[in-house]
Amino acid sequence: MLTSITIRNAHAFGLSGEVVIGPLRELTFLFGGNGSGKTTISRALASPASFPGTTLTWSSTANERQVSVYNRDYVADTLRQSRNLPGVFVLGESNAQAQEQIDALLGAGDAVGSIQRKRASLLAFNTTHEAKASELRSQREALRDKAWSLRSAVPPELSKMFVGLNNSKDKFFDRLLLALSESYDDIDTYDMLAVEAAAVLDAEATPITPLAYPMRPAFEAMPGYGLLSSPVVGSQDVNLSGLIGHLKNADWVQQGIQFVEHSSDRCPFCQQQLPQGFIDDIENYFNRRYTSQLADIKSLDAQVQAWESVWNDSLSRLSQSAEGWKYIDPEALAKAHVNFTRIVKALVSDIEMKLRNPSAVIQIQEPGDASEGLEWELDATNTKIGEHNARLKNAALTRRELLRRCWITFARTTLAAESARYEALAPSLTVAIRTLSEKIADAASSLAADEKLVVELQSHETSSKPIIAKINRLLTSAGFNNFHLIEAPGLKNGYSLARESGEVVVDTLSEGERTFVTFLYYVHSLEGAALGAGERREVVAVIDDPISSLDSDVLYAVSTLVRRLLNNVNNRKARVKQVILLTHNAHFHKEVTYVGSSDTAGSRQFGIVRKNATGPSIIEFMDKNPIKTAYAALWDEVKRLSADGVESATGLQNYLRRILETYFKILGGVDYSRVVGAFSGEEQAACRALLSWANAGSHAIFDDIEYETSASSATTYMGIFKKIFTVLEQEGHYSMMMGELELPPRA
Repeated sequence: MLTSITIRNAHAFGLSGEVVIGPLRELTFLFGGNGSGKTTISRALASPASFPGTTLTWSSTANERQVSVYNRDYVADTLRQSRNLPGVFVLGESNAQAQEQIDALLGAGDAVGSIQRKRASLLAFNTTHEAKASELRSQREALRDKAWSLRSAVPPELSKMFVGLNNSKDKFFDRLLLALSESYDDIDTYDMLAVEAAAVLDAEATPITPLAYPMRPAFEAMPGYGLLSSPVVGSQDVNLSGLIGHLKNADWVQQGIQFVEHSSDRCPFCQQQLPQGFIDDIENYFNRRYTSQLADIKSLDAQVQAWESVWNDSLSRLSQSAEGWKYIDPEALAKAHVNFTRIVKALVSDIEMKLRNPSAVIQIQEPGDASEGLEWELDATNTKIGEHNARLKNAALTRRELLRRCWITFARTTLAAESARYEALAPSLTVAIRTLSEKIADAASSLAADEKLVVELQSHETSSKPIIAKINRLLTSAGFNNFHLIEAPGLKNGYSLARESGEVVVDTLSEGERTFVTFLYYVHSLEGAALGAGERREVVAVIDDPISSLDSDVLYAVSTLVRRLLNNVNNRKARVKQVILLTHNAHFHKEVTYVGSSDTAGSRQFGIVRKNATGPSIIEFMDKNPIKTAYAALWDEVKRLSADGVESATGLQNYLRRILETYFKILGGVDYSRVVGAFSGEEQAACRALLSWANAGSHAIFDDIEYETSASSATTYMGIFKKIFTVLEQEGHYSMMMGELELPPRA
């Protein structure tokens, strides 16, 4: 059992201090005016954490119970009226919260729900996305169609780059976009690519034999080569050698010998007879060594000229039949060949001059230099041939790379202007589309989550049917027939009120109706067996002012339900094991604190919460009920006079009139004519007399009536007084106030 509550940090009881409410009993009634701190007490019991330092004390840990609080917060959390459907509401904190979430999601009244907002945002994103996508499509189609039309600009040798793409513009364009996205160092020409394609793309391509060219003769090792830079002269052992050496005319003499042979031993110059032995001296001067050296120089001359012929024959043969010749650079080769011929001709000329003038010293260019240019060009060609053969050997590996370069050349040369225009616009459009796509995905996901949440909230709402049936049974058992609950039209698991006639209430619920309906739901929840997660079986019920501007029927119904709850606590019949009731309404306090035969003195206590103008509110507990209304005092006098057997109606009639006046003001809407019509004769006259005060201000039905009060006894008036309550179907109130009523059985 809850034995006490210590409240701290509450304005009503002082922020710097604390108030201890207890020791508590099974039934605790707290009476206090508005602003005295009653709601603070109920809120502290509902949520101690809201008041830091507040604690609940239980008789033992094993006896801790669920604290279930009914107060204005419960009303606000439990009942939520539909913004779209007047007169329709939902009950239950979870249902109310769910409906509030649903309203926030779907919108209610003039308010726009998040789902509608997100749909609008999604529509805006989609519209902008479509506009950007349409613009990008236009740019793509322009580039695609232009590229498609320029396929013929690609050399036939490279047409295989389009294989598999000629039947689909879209696939063709995707490949073009890939080429535009790829990096490159240099852009190849179509001619360069065509050469490579011969090996990579031609299925019938075969390896090419490298170009062979003449080897350089070892001119430097030939005997005649060294003689070119040295004088070739005759023997120095003959008499003529001195003169020839002095005159340095050995070449002249050597050339003149051929004339001596035809001059009959006469000098070909002076026509004198040659001296004896002159011919022998000449022949000895131009001896075998001299002759051999000249022969070596002639041999060198022949070798050089033969080398030139070999080169010319080789180049002619290669150009006519060698497959690798297609890799040659014609211009570079022609230039090298011209240089070769020039050098060789100059070399031959120098050698022949040496032969004419053997004693002359000749400085010649290295013979090997003549073919260096030709060799370099042929070596370069052979390098290309080697690359061809390597590509042919690795065609599968190099094919993709060649095709990639072909597409880059196509995109960057044939379509240079169109590609540049596309690349200037497409990136920003693509980024915008991607950003919008992300926003669309996020918005769609968020919208789907909200829509899913609505479905989940609606599916988890507690069905209204069984609750309606139970609450209507509570109303019937409490004798309340003014309205009952029905399933709301237009809102799943919603509620509406229907009058006794069946008319559905379509107006927004008043404060009194909200208070009454939520209290009915609260009582239903206390009597239910189903428990929420973490909820304990046994309950401490805290009821804070369950009436608000209610008529007498509602006051009576609420009082009846509360008394039944209190009776169940005494009888240990239900989940509720302890009740703390707080009110500022004296009539309600009187109704619910009625003591039945099942009550025990030790089970209840009373308290007054007094507002202190100069400090914190004060709570005072006592065993007896300190609240006695003037209305209750009138009944006490009637009970006393009736019990004393007083025969005179003097005084009693005034008490009865004041009771009827007070009660009918609470009851309201009484048909006095029907009440009077239930009597006849003298009783009717006495009834009119009693009702004259109750109907003050509307005396039309009592005009011209004279009645002598002394003519009737107290017993007669008491009988008429009781019958008036019976006619008005308020006999329960009469019996309760007269102490004749036991609490009605539990529904």
